[in-house]
Amino acid sequence: MSRPLVELAHAPSIEPEALDLPGWPAGATLVPLSHDDTSGALTGIVSLPAGWHRGAGAIAGDVEFFVLSGALRIGTQLRGWGYYEFAPAGARQPDWVVEEQCSLLCMARGSPEFAIAGTASATGRIELDTETLPWTETLIGGHPPGVVMKVLRTVEETGETMLLESIVPRWDYPVIEYHSCAEELFLIDGDIWLGNSGTMRPGSYLYRPAYYTHGPFYSRSGAVILAWLEAKVDSVYIDDPRRSREDNMREAEAARSA
Repeated sequence: MSRPLVELAHAPSIEPEALDLPGWPAGATLVPLSHDDTSGALTGIVSLPAGWHRGAGAIAGDVEFFVLSGALRIGTQLRGWGYYEFAPAGARQPDWVVEEQCSLLCMARGSPEFAIAGTASATGRIELDTETLPWTETLIGGHPPGVVMKVLRTVEETGETMLLESIVPRWDYPVIEYHSCAEELFLIDGDIWLGNSGTMRPGSYLYRPAYYTHGPFYSRSGAVILAWLEAKVDSVYIDDPRRSREDNMREAEAARSA
């Protein structure tokens, strides 16, 4: 099966388990948030103890990391909170040495198995200190004022995007909608109420495949969210919060055929 709906998971409430993946040295733990049984893709919070080391090599599938706490030396560079990295499948990554117990969000789009081999090239790797990036106006149409973002990665051909999104306190988006693409959200700070599932708070996560009904939205204190969008978002607004995914898919197919 493909990656299923995870409407809301709270990482602080999930018991960590040993990170049991080929090629990863012992000592790491994983808080699992979602998993695709077919491709091996997964998202979770990886925790690494001080002194943990992984040699240079490559991960089998595309993978993205965001450092949530601690300090990690990657090659010669010391990376802390807010460091973001994307490595395409097979691209060579430098050694990792944990200077201070470290937690990072791992979002693997394919198998996260690690091999010491890997290509000699690091082509396609993206390394960003997100703290130094400027906030810009949102690229997502339909949102009310009060949203800014930092685009971390985008694929021009498909519209796939990874971004940091920040919303102001008392932000209100009183709509019910669905999209024709999957989306994945991890709340870093603040809160956001999701009318169909509960309140996201620091460490909350969702993975929503295409065509699922969701909304409305409200944030009391504001929020900072790490968001992955499978393609350019095309919000379709509806009235019934109970509309099934199948209903939305039929409506979308009828609109394409018209």
